[in-house]
Amino acid sequence: MIKINSYELSKIKKNPINDNNTGLYGSCYYYKKDEIIKIFNNLDSYILNNIKLNINRTSSIIIYPNDLVFLNKNFIGYTMDKAPGTCLDKIIYDIICLKKDIAFEEFLTFFYDKFIPELKKQDVLMDDIKPCHMFIDDNIYFIDTDCYEQPSNESEDAFKHNIFKINQVLMDQMIVYSEFYIQKPTLIELSNVNFMKKQLHELDVLTHGNVKTFKELVYYKR
Repeated sequence: MIKINSYELSKIKKNPINDNNTGLYGSCYYYKKDEIIKIFNNLDSYILNNIKLNINRTSSIIIYPNDLVFLNKNFIGYTMDKAPGTCLDKIIYDIICLKKDIAFEEFLTFFYDKFIPELKKQDVLMDDIKPCHMFIDDNIYFIDTDCYEQPSNESEDAFKHNIFKINQVLMDQMIVYSEFYIQKPTLIELSNVNFMKKQLHELDVLTHGNVKTFKELVYYKR
């Protein structure tokens, strides 16, 4: 448990993570060298219970809350480790601005060899997945995990749910950031662990092998 006073809170709020710092429920600020603090502006008992369940849980890909933060005996937020790597939003921006590129083959190796095996070990139902909550380094890391739930159903069903959420984000990026039309998949297809591999194979066929990287996808015109 971390206790702060009004003066300490005002100092913390002078160091927001970015200019677009405010989310639906709260905002994130720099706290210590390798630690972030999330301060809530809208909180209900459901979120608080999830945070309490996930405090100090360990994971190689999910950044769980470290400690609860109180102001005058009132719960106001939590701390979490700073995610390693680069935010997926930043990577997408750099690709569009011709500053960076990633080959599909490199991405598939990273996604299937590193990420999916780790995801299957996670006893959690993931939610609120978006590019600004995903960081890429030697793996994918997820922040803003206070809405993640511990599953009450079979672990295999939870794994399919998590795969669905991730594949949905990745597919949306391919659709939004290219002029090339890709048919939106069904819910069942999105729950398949080989979904991205299949989509990129179909893209390769449709573009006659002319699109091998994300930058080429962004600028590809039929």
